[in-house]
Amino acid sequence: MPAKLAKRETRKAADACTAYLEMSGRRSVRRLQPMLVEKLGDEAPSLFSLNLWSMSFNWVKRAESFDREVEERKRELAIERESEYRVMVRDERLNAARAARGAAMKLIVDPKLRTVKERPTPREVEAAANAIARVGDQERLDLGEATERTEETRVVIVRSYGENSQEIIDSI
Repeated sequence: MPAKLAKRETRKAADACTAYLEMSGRRSVRRLQPMLVEKLGDEAPSLFSLNLWSMSFNWVKRAESFDREVEERKRELAIERESEYRVMVRDERLNAARAARGAAMKLIVDPKLRTVKERPTPREVEAAANAIARVGDQERLDLGEATERTEETRVVIVRSYGENSQEIIDSI
């Protein structure tokens, strides 16, 4: 990621700043200069120029900002990967739940099971029905839907004394 040009900064100084920002380990102009000589040969800036540019264009402050941006991007990518993984796991569970529900339904209602020996016992039918209910609950959880009613039902007992007068007797 190339460094943005600071006011009055030359492209050569900005390129050196980019190299400084991308250094691994501890950054240092003294370590940067031989790296630039290796990369650019005679075109590499001198150690004096690098020190001057570093002070004039706030390389240390820019490096701190650069590091924060890199860390923030890493966090964003980690959150993205975690989210993608959760979606993948949810989809796999939904597919497995739907397959299990289909198998349980087939056990209960398959018209091809004609002989008495092939028909499920009442206990197997009950187990299949319970499995279907559990699968449905898990499916609703995976989709973020409610699995049970949460609203409160109140019963109020009222005694009426004609058209316009009433008295609350009890509230449950």
